[in-house]
Amino acid sequence: MEDTLRILLSDAHARALAAKARLLDTPVQDPLMEERLLRIRTQIVCALVLRTILGEMGYDLPEELDLLPLLDIARRADVLSRREGTIFAVLNAQANQAKHWLDFRSRL
Repeated sequence: MEDTLRILLSDAHARALAAKARLLDTPVQDPLMEERLLRIRTQIVCALVLRTILGEMGYDLPEELDLLPLLDIARRADVLSRREGTIFAVLNAQANQAKHWLDFRSRL
């Protein structure tokens, strides 16, 4: 599947970049896109789950979805065991890899 930047931008942003049609309309393909999005979604859900549980426990949490600080709090609060925390850390690393590495080993 090919994507262009134009299809992902708001009309206002596309108009602001209209003089740079090459930026807006160059087709790109990423055979790993679906896995990238799955890994990133998993990371976000992990963070939301921890925020929900820690919030119910009375923790005052920042308005960020950064998983590592939440993971640290969850470990100290005994929400996650060492092994469970390691799983969350691996999921976080996989999502960061998907966001920042052009090529990575697919797990699908």
